Amino acid sequence: MRCILALVGVVWLILPGIALAQSVCNFEFEEKLVESTGADLQILGLDGNASTYDGNWTPVRLREANDRIRKFGRSIGRMDVCWENDEGKTFISYCTATLLEGNRILTNSHCTKPPRNSRIVTAGYLPVEARLLMGFESVRDPDSARYYTIILPATAASPIAEADAALFRVRGNPNKDWGFNRMVAASDITPGEALVIVHHPGGIAKMFSSIRCAVHRNQDPASQREIQHTCDTMQGSSGSLLLRESDLVIVGLHHQAGLRPDDPDSANKAIRISYVADALNIALAAPEQQNGTVTQNHCNGAATEWSGLSQSTSVTDLQSFVGRYALCSDYVLLAVSRMGELATGSDTGDNDTTVTVVAQPPRDNDADGGNGITVTPAGPDPALVRLARECDDAAGLPWHPDNLDGTASYRGILYRDDIDAPRAISTCRRAVEADPDNVRSRVHYARALAAADRNAQALRELETAIDMGDASGTAMMGTMYYFGKGVAQNYATAADFYGRAARMGSPRAANNFGLMFLGGTGVTRDYATARRWFEEAIGYDFPASYSNLAVIYERGHGVARDPVRAADLYMQGIALGHRWPMTRRGGDWNNATARELQKRLRDEGFYSGAIDGAVGPGTINAMWDYQAASLP
Repeated sequence: MRCILALVGVVWLILPGIALAQSVCNFEFEEKLVESTGADLQILGLDGNASTYDGNWTPVRLREANDRIRKFGRSIGRMDVCWENDEGKTFISYCTATLLEGNRILTNSHCTKPPRNSRIVTAGYLPVEARLLMGFESVRDPDSARYYTIILPATAASPIAEADAALFRVRGNPNKDWGFNRMVAASDITPGEALVIVHHPGGIAKMFSSIRCAVHRNQDPASQREIQHTCDTMQGSSGSLLLRESDLVIVGLHHQAGLRPDDPDSANKAIRISYVADALNIALAAPEQQNGTVTQNHCNGAATEWSGLSQSTSVTDLQSFVGRYALCSDYVLLAVSRMGELATGSDTGDNDTTVTVVAQPPRDNDADGGNGITVTPAGPDPALVRLARECDDAAGLPWHPDNLDGTASYRGILYRDDIDAPRAISTCRRAVEADPDNVRSRVHYARALAAADRNAQALRELETAIDMGDASGTAMMGTMYYFGKGVAQNYATAADFYGRAARMGSPRAANNFGLMFLGGTGVTRDYATARRWFEEAIGYDFPASYSNLAVIYERGHGVARDPVRAADLYMQGIALGHRWPMTRRGGDWNNATARELQKRLRDEGFYSGAIDGAVGPGTINAMWDYQAASLP
């Protein structure tokens, strides 16, 4: 289930009762608040559900995000508020805040002014001090983070019943150190549209949610105030900006939880950013790009520049042009064609790039501007290699066996949900148009299309890849049938495609085929066969296969239980990038296996807690940090 939150998403943590002075508020980097007991939270009238790390909780460390999300997240910080009552008892609450120009932060007004009927108010607690923590991405790297003093009260705040938004000024000059968010925003939303949220859920290190993060299908068309969404959040996510995934423009300010695992109509809530801006007199910038595509003016600029470059004899200038106008596919192909003319003619300019241009029958221009020119390789073709590598980087399967140099030398993208779909579609389309015989780029193009739910197009590309004998395309077709993407869901057909691809050498298919046998999905349950296919995938260092084989030894499926072996396998999968162990519910772990895992994390220097088999935030954070230290 997704995180069940309190009425609002601020995190409250009771600290020991002490007489409050300005200096005694315990502002610190530690990610310990979600370990607090339900009783502490119940004192404040919240739901007492402090355990939110369950099997479907999907926020991921910001440092695992792509470059554009990491860049956006730089201006996001954690707002720590210290509260005191008449008895001198204090506690710290946490929200997420965005640094704006003028050393101001934007967050929810309820972060310092909760509803009047909340127990925090009736118990007599008042906010007495606040800090802004910037750059907090790991408890193991506190030197990269910095605290700034927030001036209370807010300089501008809206009533909670209205925009639930507030602006605070910050002492010092955080803008100099961290920049500021330019508040590029759009008011239009579409039900089902993919979203992203960067936040400090539970007050822990900075995370982002993108998996299952979307505009809820049910919206009030008459509402100019609220957006319903399905992004995984947590107490502490209050004040986070809601972003459109395609271009990272802001659409809302998250402020209230409401998702329930047993109700598909339930949703979290955000205030439309236009409503917030009007309430607080914030200037919003209009986006220069929409839905991940370049503006017409940008490609008009390419047309103007190309008119003076079409007869250039400088390959360097042509390559620079391609880099600057990468999304204007007409002109990219013209520039590549011109480089080919230089390479095959008497004047090679200032570069010895070898490109062969083969004329093709004219074709009708499609929406992306096909021009009837196909570029094909003549030996090692630097231009085509570059296009293929760009596609690899945008949507690549890390274990595709058909690589240009015969080895898996590119890292690729492990999780499809991490793909920047609009950019990947454009990048891989260019690679396929330039080299239709490069089956790897074709499969990655299909993967990018599937990431954007353009399933009919993805299926057509996969059918071509399968006809070309590609194992990874065959495996991906199995996934399309498994989830019913563009086809009727059919587990037996999915298993058939996985089996064919596994026998062709696809490690992903071997892993997934093993899962079918482990769960008896589409095939008869058979633990021995499942184990054999997991071991096959491990031979390729496929990350998920380590965790799946670990489950077999952890639970004794067809083998004797072996917590030592299971812990070793979990560690290997985590080191290769598998995230599932960190999102698994604490109660699902076998205690003996969890203890062995804690020992290994301790031995590696990432865990200092008790070796008790209780997988809580301390163990989870240690796994995240171990993974970050292990990945290149």
